[in-house]
Amino acid sequence: MTVAAPLCIYCKFLKNWGACDAFPDSIPPDILGALVDHTKPMFGQKNKIVFKRGNQIDTSKRRKR
Repeated sequence: MTVAAPLCIYCKFLKNWGACDAFPDSIPPDILGALVDHTKPMFGQKNKIVFKRGNQIDTSKRRKR
């Protein structure tokens, strides 16, 4: 079984696992599930921030549940 990783882990706007500049409260499940690549603003998004390649996420900063 192949699992696609969301582009989020490579995005310069990612703040912690589950939040970013585009979605400060919570990244939508369609983006986290790699169903949407977020290279264009999503319908209803409150800003125009989209994926831009940056550093890979430091997994030690993942949001604790």
